[in-house]
Amino acid sequence: MRVEEALEVARGTVAALAVDGRRTVSVSAFHSAGLLLFAPLLRRLGGAAPVSLHDADVALDRFPGLTADHDVVIAHRLAHDASWPETRIDAVPLFTEPIDVALHAEHPLAAEPGIRPDQLRDERWVAVRDGFPLAGVLQHWGAMSGGPPRIEHRVNEFSLAAAIVRTGAAVAALPRATGAPLAVDGMVLRPVLGSPIVRHVDALVRPDLRAQAAVGRVLDTLREVAREASDG
Repeated sequence: MRVEEALEVARGTVAALAVDGRRTVSVSAFHSAGLLLFAPLLRRLGGAAPVSLHDADVALDRFPGLTADHDVVIAHRLAHDASWPETRIDAVPLFTEPIDVALHAEHPLAAEPGIRPDQLRDERWVAVRDGFPLAGVLQHWGAMSGGPPRIEHRVNEFSLAAAIVRTGAAVAALPRATGAPLAVDGMVLRPVLGSPIVRHVDALVRPDLRAQAAVGRVLDTLREVAREASDG
């Protein structure tokens, strides 16, 4: 096949995909975002745009690479982390949320409306593994409190971290919107004063895929359900 013919075939394929909203769209999310967004996404789409859902809890620098295997990748980063690589990834903002401290409901600090970093100096912590998006939170709070955090448990899954917090054995840093459903049965969330830390939750997609009708519909729906879920 000549080059001109191959290019014409490629243009025809792209044009067909751009108007075909029926193909299945692969969506990946880290665990807490999947818990918050997957069910309302399915309900809102109602089969109008088929999706295939996947969980992927990876280190911060691996999120862009997931776009090689998935049409849409829901990723997160702290506000002071480097932005996503703009040359090959479109980042669609979904929502932002502050990072709070999770405490046992009978912890002495649980009665406070807000907690200063220095009040956390002697706490034992559940923390995510190094390299993951929330790893820098405790280092930041530790610098504010005047001492390194005492990390006793390394747990990435927030529901498991919350279970440890409910025993009273440790405290944890949890995002406010995605952590709110876990603040039950003896666990509370409290803001940290004077040191606001915010994480961004974004949908990453390759520019060539964003033009496709099916992917665009899923992205638009994700933005709607993310706005409602984070506001609620």
